[in-house]
Order: sequence, then C-alpha cells, then structure tokens
Amino acid sequence: MFIGAENGLRGYFLTFTIAYIRDFAMNYAYIAESFETSVPWSNVLTLCKNVKERIENECKAKGVKIKPFTSFRLTQVYETGATIYVYFGFCYDGVPNPVEAYSEIEDGARDEVMKCGGSISHHHGKKFYKEGK
Repeated sequence: MFIGAENGLRGYFLTFTIAYIRDFAMNYAYIAESFETSVPWSNVLTLCKNVKERIENECKAKGVKIKPFTSFRLTQVYETGATIYVYFGFCYDGVPNPVEAYSEIEDGARDEVMKCGGSISHHHGKKFYKEGK
C-alpha cells in the first residue's frame, strides 16, 4: 500500500524539530524528546493508545498543567512487527525540576511499552517471533 512521501517528510521534520530545536524550546519552558520501540503487529495500536494515556497521566501526576504533545511514527516494517518512534513533550512551567520529571515520565512510557509487548531496545535488540511461539 502506498500512502505517499508526505508523511515520511513530516516525520523527518518532526525528528529534526525535536532533536535540534529542543534546547531553544527549553527557553520557553518546553521539553521534548523521542525514543524508539519495536512491537509485534498485533500490539501496535494498543501500544500507541496506552503509551499516550500513560504519558498524559504521568504528566498530570508531575503537575504539568497543559496536555502534553504525544505522537507516534512507524519507521520500519517487518513481517511480524514494526518499529515505532514515540515523540512527546510538555510545557514545564511551574514543574519543579523539569528534567527529572521528564526522565520519570519517559521511564513510565517505556514501562508501558514493555507492558504492551514492545521492546525498549528498538529493532536492533529484539527478534520478533510469530504469534503463539
């Protein structure tokens, strides 16, 4: 199925934005980053839904007042699963020690990835197995 190059270009723009403009954004009380995961096809949608909810809940618990930005990008496909980049960020205005808060929120997101059958070592460290094996 061909879905066009536009989504790929937007994905690379998002990667560039988060990777290279995050320091600038911190001047405006915004912190963001990305991490990668791999997951079997049967868990892709569940992982995205649950990780987004976990990030939102973790942000609320840390005192983040504005709903965080959360996005997912499927970057590689395999017979048995996919690689997904998780992007998220939040306005840390009023949050004590925002770097520590970010780290704890990301830890929660990674924990949720594993609960959904994903790997926190991306596609390099996980061999996909067929369902039921």
